Amino acid sequence: MAVKDWLGITEKTLDAVDGLTDEQMDRVKKSLDRSFAQVSREMVKLYGSLDGADPDYIKVQLSKLNQLKIARQLLSPKEQKKFEQEMKDLLQLQSANGVKYADLMKEALSNPPELVQQFGNIDIGASAIAQDARQRLKKHSEDAAQKIMDAVSDNLLRGGSVDNLRKSIQGALGTTKGRAENIARTETITAFNQGARKRYEGYGAEYLQIIALVDQRTTPWCRYRHLRIIKITDSVPAYHWRCRSTVAPVDPDWIDEDDLKWMQGEMARAKDTGLNISGKAPFDDKKPNFIVPSTFKKQKVLGTSSTQAIPIEPAKNIPIKPELSESDSQDFPKDPTNLTVIRQLGGSTGAELVEDTSTGKRYVRKTGASQGHIEEEFYADQVYEALGVPVPKTRLYDKGIKLSEFIEGKPLSSFSGDELKAIHKKIQEHFAIDAILGNWDVIGVSADNIIVDNNGIPYRVDNGGALRYRAMGELKEDQWNRYPTELFTMRDANRKTGKVYGDIQITEVFSQIEHIKNNKNVFDSLPSVLRTTLVERTNEASRLGSIAKTLKADQYKNDYIDSFVKHSLGLKANGIIDKLPSSLIYTSENEIYDENRKLFDGLRDKGDDSIMGKLESYVNTIGDYSAIDDWQRTQASHSWSDGTVPLKWLMAKSRTVPQSDYYWSSYSDPKTVYDNHVSKYKNYDESMIAFQAYTYELLQNIDMPNNNRKDGTFTIYRTESDGTMERNNLDVGDKQKVIVRGAAESGSAFMPVEAVAGANLTIQKVPHHRILGTYLHSSNKNGGRMFAGNEENEFVFLPEGIPFDYVTGDVYEYENYAVKPSP
Repeated sequence: MAVKDWLGITEKTLDAVDGLTDEQMDRVKKSLDRSFAQVSREMVKLYGSLDGADPDYIKVQLSKLNQLKIARQLLSPKEQKKFEQEMKDLLQLQSANGVKYADLMKEALSNPPELVQQFGNIDIGASAIAQDARQRLKKHSEDAAQKIMDAVSDNLLRGGSVDNLRKSIQGALGTTKGRAENIARTETITAFNQGARKRYEGYGAEYLQIIALVDQRTTPWCRYRHLRIIKITDSVPAYHWRCRSTVAPVDPDWIDEDDLKWMQGEMARAKDTGLNISGKAPFDDKKPNFIVPSTFKKQKVLGTSSTQAIPIEPAKNIPIKPELSESDSQDFPKDPTNLTVIRQLGGSTGAELVEDTSTGKRYVRKTGASQGHIEEEFYADQVYEALGVPVPKTRLYDKGIKLSEFIEGKPLSSFSGDELKAIHKKIQEHFAIDAILGNWDVIGVSADNIIVDNNGIPYRVDNGGALRYRAMGELKEDQWNRYPTELFTMRDANRKTGKVYGDIQITEVFSQIEHIKNNKNVFDSLPSVLRTTLVERTNEASRLGSIAKTLKADQYKNDYIDSFVKHSLGLKANGIIDKLPSSLIYTSENEIYDENRKLFDGLRDKGDDSIMGKLESYVNTIGDYSAIDDWQRTQASHSWSDGTVPLKWLMAKSRTVPQSDYYWSSYSDPKTVYDNHVSKYKNYDESMIAFQAYTYELLQNIDMPNNNRKDGTFTIYRTESDGTMERNNLDVGDKQKVIVRGAAESGSAFMPVEAVAGANLTIQKVPHHRILGTYLHSSNKNGGRMFAGNEENEFVFLPEGIPFDYVTGDVYEYENYAVKPSP
């Protein structure tokens, strides 16, 4: 297909984007109008409170208002957030359009098909763009705030009317509203182009062609850039406010002589069409480094041909094995196609046994389902070898062919009994790298992807299911991401890999992760799209390993640790943790606000898309959220009941300490109470542990009073009865004392609360992983208080072995120890 044909597709797409933006801007305008109407009301109210006062008093009051940045607060953070959400929706929509546009190009392009045959889902980066846009909006809002304050000052000091003030405010806000709309329009086209570019980049495109929508509205900046070619790493549109240009992938081999003539005519036409504006493009401060099509056509990208869209890096340029040694070079033939086929081996990458008749050496030759597929199998082989995992020596050739040494041996499927168990142990030694690489098919459907040589060493001989590709050559799409869930899914007994990895201990897995983390420089020179994800996966696995190490040191059993870290990862992978606020401010009455004065930020929002909505949905996929809801409701009325004791038993049985280290009140057989209770729910234990992992992540991620994120502890107040203190021979002033307490007890977060049992106040630093629930969020997606609500400001925690200070027995002294409210 000629270049001009697919440029036509681009122009049609841009027309649609431009129209869609206009349509969506109505929502933005309404959101802005709500915000500005609120500002107007608040400022008129302020005016009324000062109208008629002494001028000197007015000056003092206005000075105070400015110092306290009241005007900025009056820009209604709640309404401004609505505008920001509308803008974020636009960005997400335009990002999706960028992906659809890339798919249109995929359908249109037939030469070469490899470039566009299977794009994977990508991280558009729209949220980063949105953040940039919000910063610009914030600046404009601050400008408006100053104008509003000036309007108030002028009107008051001149004795102006309320109507005059209202007109002044409308004038100031009208300017800001127009600028904000400019931001929204500009950022949407930026998101559109980022979406398209990242999809092309994800499949190896190196060059882009700028395409302007040439009409009477086109700026000279875009007219000049129209049809010029840039590297994929260069700046892409938007180049100015309300820019409508976009980009498409291009390659020298795609441009024929007819294309060149047509492009020259198009570029000439663009020069004489559109607006006349002087100066350089506002958003492209670098000196343009464009390639004109005629020059680009003469280029020859190393390794490409008319049937090959992506240049293959020669093996010597892959720094994992910086260059082939002399012995390596002698081990492989120069021409992989001039070999004799012995037999077909099958498998996902078209493997065949071949022989070099001049040397008698045998190899396994593969071409894969696509060039990208075979390349990534080669990258996986190289990573394995660099980390000391037995894999055949391998070499990648320029024509998308991979040769590997032929390993003499037997497939894993031919072993049984103790011999098989021993081989499994050897394979398990490198499970963590299988998971990091996402090598789903490492074992093989028939357990034939592992060959055991004559020395009993298991070799991973078919790694076509690693990285972004499935074994059969399809992309994993969004299942390949920065979250290494394979650490858990590949140990699932219901999967083929689970038969090998099902009994590996979680602590063994994370000791392997440290080896990978300490050697993650092996990823350094992989293609960036792989390197970035592998480093992220390794870092996330290392984070989970740190949690596991902490839990192990605190005497938790392996099964509990396994579930806890699995859900810590799962909550992140499902986007729940990203929705948490970064900080909360304590004011009074046990209420906390975010930086925009929103009560409890989003922790108490309702609906399926709220934090609690997503948490409830996540828990229900693995268990039953009603188990959590029933527990918290019962906990609010009585912490010792048939509805609360089961959680205490779960906590006790999840640790290696004796049951005698826990207080059980009047319950002589808590296990029976537990057994009877959990039968009502699907996967009670998993549900409760998932909720505890959520509580842990909440505390790990939010700055708030009494929360020490650095050492991972929260300072909790708990009151005890006189009898408890007497029984343990404790006096006011005693420090770092440990007594026998229940496996799940109540405390308070910010303000001490007198318990029914007594008023003796203790203070303890509790590790985040020991906190089982907090009052901070709602009880479920429909709202409702958690535990007994704000008044109790309750945290439930596992106090066994945690020392406390006994500070007072007088309830009237509690305020001396409470968190001091922020203004």
